[in-house]
Amino acid sequence: MANRPLSELETQLKNIWASILDEQNIALSDNFFAIGGHSLLAARIIARINEQLGVSVPLKALFTHPTIGQLATLIETQTLSTSDKQTGMIPVNRNQKLPLSLTQQRLWLIEQIGDRSAGYNVYDGYQLDGALNVDLLQDVLSRIVAKHEVLRSRFPTEDGQPYLSIDSGADLSLEVESCNEEQLVDILEQDAMDRLT
Repeated sequence: MANRPLSELETQLKNIWASILDEQNIALSDNFFAIGGHSLLAARIIARINEQLGVSVPLKALFTHPTIGQLATLIETQTLSTSDKQTGMIPVNRNQKLPLSLTQQRLWLIEQIGDRSAGYNVYDGYQLDGALNVDLLQDVLSRIVAKHEVLRSRFPTEDGQPYLSIDSGADLSLEVESCNEEQLVDILEQDAMDRLT
């Protein structure tokens, strides 16, 4: 390879290699493994590249692109192709049948095979001192439910196939009951075991 000034990326890669390999005289065309590199050092170099350069380079890249020049070209190509793509999240229309994630499919399947446990229900009770402003509490809870889709999600089925349905952010109906501590424990345990519908 002809002597030419190193690009900024090549210089950064050379400095990373030099610090980990403890070798200062590294050329663009030097093979990482021929100058003392091995798999453990490769993992360290990739971790340092990802950390210092803010890019995501897989470990296998150093095995398939074992020179600074080749690795720099790969990183530049990946960076350009990534910047050409739209990187933001694209909102999905919520008024359609959405597919379940793998975790949601698992939960749905567990329920279908008869496991009616409430192992995924999270419940807790709180004792409030002072007067309870029911309207304010209901408003706050309604806002939380409106903000978080997961609290409004269901898995209905059609023709035996589940799909994700996200209900609108309708106001929450809050039931208020007076009870003592013993009754509260019973209520919480019963609510925890109830399946959400």
